[in-house]
Amino acid sequence: MKARKKSSTIPWSTVRNRVLQDPETASEYLRLSVDDEEDFIAALRHVAEAQGIGKVAARAKLPRESVSRMLSRKGNPRLGSLMALLRGMKLSLRIEEGH
Repeated sequence: MKARKKSSTIPWSTVRNRVLQDPETASEYLRLSVDDEEDFIAALRHVAEAQGIGKVAARAKLPRESVSRMLSRKGNPRLGSLMALLRGMKLSLRIEEGH
């Protein structure tokens, strides 16, 4: 019986985290998800995970537990918390004319 080769694939979450460390990529990822509330919260969580939730929380001056709660599936961050979180991700919110 032949020995099986170990898989050399990289988990998607690892790839996603590497890609989302780039601020330009992270901002585009969030921009594309903003039309759906659940997708947007999930995208915020992905970016925070890529940058390190603890680091994002510290830069946002928010407790890490609060950030984790905001970004959970049941999360519903207040506007002030969202703005602080975005600042912690070194991003900002921009409002544009709708179509």
